[in-house]
Formats: sequence, C-alpha cells, structure tokens
Amino acid sequence: PPTFEALKPRLVQEAGQGVAVAVMNRLVETAKVERFALDGSPMKSAPKAK
Repeated sequence: PPTFEALKPRLVQEAGQGVAVAVMNRLVETAKVERFALDGSPMKSAPKAK
C-alpha cells in the first residue's frame, strides 16, 4: 500500500473539495440564490436535491 506521505497531496485536495461543497450547500440553503441562463434570463427553479 502507498505511504501516507505519498497520499497526502490527494487527501488534502479531497478534503478541501469537501469543505468547499459543504460551504456552497450551506450558502444555497440559507441565501436567496438566483440562477440565470447564459443569455441572462432567469432559470426555472430545479427541485431540491435530497
């Protein structure tokens, strides 16, 4: 099996991605988030993920 030192960069990256996803999910749940299409028109709300 690989050593911790060999896996450390990947583990740090994955942990950082997990934190970023958690922050974004919290922001989406607590803030009014409006989504727009590339042409600037409002997008219909998608159903909330479970």
